[in-house]
Amino acid sequence: MPSGDSTRVWFPEMLDELQKQWSKSLSWEDCGLLCARMTEARTKLKVEKDLRGPMMHCRHCNAVHEMRLAPITIRSLLFALRKQGILTDIELKQLDLAWRRYQAKQRLDGCGKKRVIGATSSPVPNHGPE
Repeated sequence: MPSGDSTRVWFPEMLDELQKQWSKSLSWEDCGLLCARMTEARTKLKVEKDLRGPMMHCRHCNAVHEMRLAPITIRSLLFALRKQGILTDIELKQLDLAWRRYQAKQRLDGCGKKRVIGATSSPVPNHGPE
């Protein structure tokens, strides 16, 4: 396995698909759906390539588990678009600011999903593959 593939967020196949799917006219809701598709694609690619995530020691159960990568966020999508040369620095800055304002106003998480008010993160991590 090439170095870093176990924690890679954007595989080349995903970046190709991102370039095909991206449009500046996408709504933030559509961007959230695109992020979900990219997260699913990453999971599928990791299975196909037989890539396992890094291992971690769980302080709750004292066992060693494979870490699950976080879902791809809208900001991650924007930065990937910039890295691919699809967005300029100025466009990235404008879209990032617009996203953060929209996210705060709509009370969304980083993936564009509604936050549950009063919810706290689980004290016990969810183990297992993505």
